[in-house]
Amino acid sequence: MRYERQLLMSQIGETGQKSLKESSVAVIGAGGLGSPILLYLTAAGIGNICIIDDDILEVSNLNRQIIHNEHRLGEAKALSAEKSLNKLNSTTKILSNQVRLTKENILEVIGKPDLIIDAVDNVETRVLLNKFSLKYHIPIVFGAVESMTGYLLYVDPNKANTPCYECLFPKDQKTTQKKVPIIGCTAGVVGSWQASEAIKILTGQKMNTELIYINLENNQIQKIAVQQRKNCMCNQYRHQDNQEI
Repeated sequence: MRYERQLLMSQIGETGQKSLKESSVAVIGAGGLGSPILLYLTAAGIGNICIIDDDILEVSNLNRQIIHNEHRLGEAKALSAEKSLNKLNSTTKILSNQVRLTKENILEVIGKPDLIIDAVDNVETRVLLNKFSLKYHIPIVFGAVESMTGYLLYVDPNKANTPCYECLFPKDQKTTQKKVPIIGCTAGVVGSWQASEAIKILTGQKMNTELIYINLENNQIQKIAVQQRKNCMCNQYRHQDNQEI
């Protein structure tokens, strides 16, 4: 039986496996973080996965983007990822979108999945996903990496007083670096942790909203309590459905 080892887990069992099969997840980014996220969610038996990435595979990506290979250089990452996932698990429905998300197209491209996972490499898209998640009340797992460090954060807009991405990173603190130093295993650890969080969310396990900070250089993991920022825009998004993204 394909999922025999998962079914043995008290946290999943038959009920949880059924929930995974019936779930839909949108993964934004098919690169360093997206690779382990997509592979492990597909292996776990998620029913529907939507991949969004407008980038093309380059040789410099291959030190960390393990869902791809040398034979696919020059291909769209979303399409390359879809090929790999179809070979891994034919029962998971994979939809790839080779498009860059904007506030004009995000609803059409993503739809309204059960969960969004941030695996992007730029702040602008992450802010857009944060607003979309809040507006449509869709839980989201954020993640980011650099060098040998990374973090992840779960946000559930359906829960009162839950901090959002911009509560932690206001606009005046945001920067986007074009080429971030990175070793592949850092993306592997953080992306795998994001996949684990996703499985817990989709199977109804208890979650918290601590920021998890990982430092592989020092072998340290920190859980940082975060609070909703008083003047953050998320206060309006939660209570006014007509807010623009």
